[in-house]
Amino acid sequence: ILGRAHFRHLVLKVSPAVLIPRPETEELVDFALDILRVRPLWESLSPDPPVSSPELSGKVAGLSQQEPLIADVGTGSGAIALSLAAESGLSILATDMSAEALTVAAANRTAAGLDDRVELRRADLLANIAAASLRMVVSNPPYVNGADLAALAPDVACFEPLTALDGGEDGLSVIRRLIPEAARVLLPGGTVLLEVGHDQAAAVVKLAEEAGFALTRTRKD
Repeated sequence: ILGRAHFRHLVLKVSPAVLIPRPETEELVDFALDILRVRPLWESLSPDPPVSSPELSGKVAGLSQQEPLIADVGTGSGAIALSLAAESGLSILATDMSAEALTVAAANRTAAGLDDRVELRRADLLANIAAASLRMVVSNPPYVNGADLAALAPDVACFEPLTALDGGEDGLSVIRRLIPEAARVLLPGGTVLLEVGHDQAAAVVKLAEEAGFALTRTRKD
């Protein structure tokens, strides 16, 4: 109704072209930041990587000039990518299939002053991203199954893009493609973080193990 939504420290423009960001997705950003505190990305950069800081303040010299090592897949309004860039100081690659969604994300990127830190790219998931080139993949993919999709409340079904919600008959059609793609583009030791449905964790863990991920963990929001 208002054309804007609050997400973490940002006020984002939203439209019928993008999913309205949910509070639960803020926890996905928290999880990503927690991992970056334990395993800072600049430990792997060369030559002469910057000295790590105990806080992700966005003030680590030179980080924003590096090629993105983190991808936000299906960025929509840009909520995840912009929050990670603003709160970590790192460069982020944000992909989406929808040109309309990317237009909204671009407006939000400029409003947040992050034009130099977030790269927007129209792509199907992680298509055309080089193998073994990233350290982290983050996504809130479509995961609503067919039965639940048919029962969505009008305030969702009539005002948000079904492509951002529809996960196919079992809710896993996009995740089933995304996890192997993440395994392809991640460097050894890389991490993929996904928001999934409340009853999908076990199935997604199995998909991750089949794709070659050695360690899996689930967290209830």
